[in-house]
Amino acid sequence: RSPTEGHVQLAAGRALLENRQPEPARPFLRRALALFPEYAEGDSPSWLLAHLALQDEDLETARGHLETFLAFNETHYDAHLHLASVARELGDPTAAARWLERALCIDPSEA
Repeated sequence: RSPTEGHVQLAAGRALLENRQPEPARPFLRRALALFPEYAEGDSPSWLLAHLALQDEDLETARGHLETFLAFNETHYDAHLHLASVARELGDPTAAARWLERALCIDPSEA
């Protein structure tokens, strides 16, 4: 596999999402994630898959993708907020509080 293959997979997945085709986008995003999980920007496969899982109300999958995303981008404020919300909905107030606390450490002005 070439280094650009992950980028090609990601670009195809993003293009499908932009055309409101989430189901065909998923396999491209999953392959991109498998090829380069360390890519953790706002258009990363883990971030996009987390949002698709949230739309599907698949909270466990969303949590996994968000945690993967944060493993490589520890200071992403919105990811912490999403994880806090997911933890709360999954009935884990301790984890929700922990994610909110981390979010406030990233951006105290939001307190």
